[in-house]
Amino acid sequence: FACATRPSQDSPLTPVRIRGRKLRSRTVGDSAVYVVELAQVSDLVAKWSHGPELRADGGGRDVDPFGVVVWPGAAALARLLSAEAVDNNTCEGVSSDLNPSSLPCGNARIMELGCGTGACSLLAASLGAKRVIASDQNPLTLELVAAAAQPQGLDAVTTRVFDMCSSEPLPSDMDFLLAADVCYNDALGRALGRRVEEAMHLGIPSYVADSVNIARNAFIDELQLRSVPFIQKTETLSFVGHAVSLDMEVERASNVALFAVGLNSQVH
Repeated sequence: FACATRPSQDSPLTPVRIRGRKLRSRTVGDSAVYVVELAQVSDLVAKWSHGPELRADGGGRDVDPFGVVVWPGAAALARLLSAEAVDNNTCEGVSSDLNPSSLPCGNARIMELGCGTGACSLLAASLGAKRVIASDQNPLTLELVAAAAQPQGLDAVTTRVFDMCSSEPLPSDMDFLLAADVCYNDALGRALGRRVEEAMHLGIPSYVADSVNIARNAFIDELQLRSVPFIQKTETLSFVGHAVSLDMEVERASNVALFAVGLNSQVH
């Protein structure tokens, strides 16, 4: 399916810069909701790439800069949220599959881990979610989320600095947990596995998308190690977005693995 993101020329950016860096807006799929990205990223990527070596726990470098643009995993997860709004805008009866009816937003309480630009959080709020926590360990990405939420009147969105690898507990009053393209090393993949198990024990379903396939196996291994049931399927989408190392728009076919976790399903 096609799930292009589009630079938006009409979205009122306030502010036009964050930390002295120029911004731009981008809509996702067919939604009118826009995110705010950094217009130039390659210098941040180069600086990060030449930083200290990563430790086994994923630390040792500054927070990575990749969350300042939209990625295919977020676009795919946002597509499920958008499709759901057509058929079943209610928070009751979460289905145990990955069809569009799996992710009801209306009146829901949602937390997104590693939200980056917050595409899923912003869209969920626009679809009637009661409370959305857009969380990330990078304060810069949270500034981008706030810059997009405020002028669009998406008051249900709050931002929170949250390290997925920390011991800080998840809030227990969420209806479901989202994460898209957060597995950039094995430590993060395993941490995500632990977080969705934590959510499962709280009675909170989790929905995960991964297009980068760097530490997907670490995530799956952690789920299997902990006997966490999950459903997995793969979608291929045509994605138009920012190439962070080149500072240019590119169109590419992306294979996105989608996971539903904590729904009493059998491991595939």
